[in-house]
Amino acid sequence: MFGKLFGWLKTAEPDAPPAPEVDFSRKEIAAAALLVESSRLDTNFDDKEHAAIERLVREKFALSETDAHELLEYAAKRQGEVYSDWVFTETVRKEFSEAERVEIIGMLWEVAYADGTLHRFEAHMIHRVADELGVDKATMEQSRKDALQRLGMDDPAKS
Repeated sequence: MFGKLFGWLKTAEPDAPPAPEVDFSRKEIAAAALLVESSRLDTNFDDKEHAAIERLVREKFALSETDAHELLEYAAKRQGEVYSDWVFTETVRKEFSEAERVEIIGMLWEVAYADGTLHRFEAHMIHRVADELGVDKATMEQSRKDALQRLGMDDPAKS
């Protein structure tokens, strides 16, 4: 009896939100969910961070503004239903190439710095996700510098 109960608990997933009209891939949803999660960590999800995420998913997945908005809404709902972002990180690890995983880390840095400051929770998440994706520290640090350059910001680590 307990075996059946534990088996069900292992496979049970929260009810998925209604499917979006556009058929987004698991990898698109996973990447978007990680971006949404990173923007919420400093408890100040502002318009700059939202605009950065929307721009990044539009560019990365060649989406229209409407489709990018729908992807982010769906990803936010999915992200809010899970206890851990592991399911999204694991999907990104399995379904993106190494270069794409580094690109995702760069996108996370862009979202973290979009409001002009890096919160320690944002930095911690990016370091953890990079490690889980198999992105080494030197590559992660270079992606941070590249993100700052794309944003036209000076590196606060040099100050």
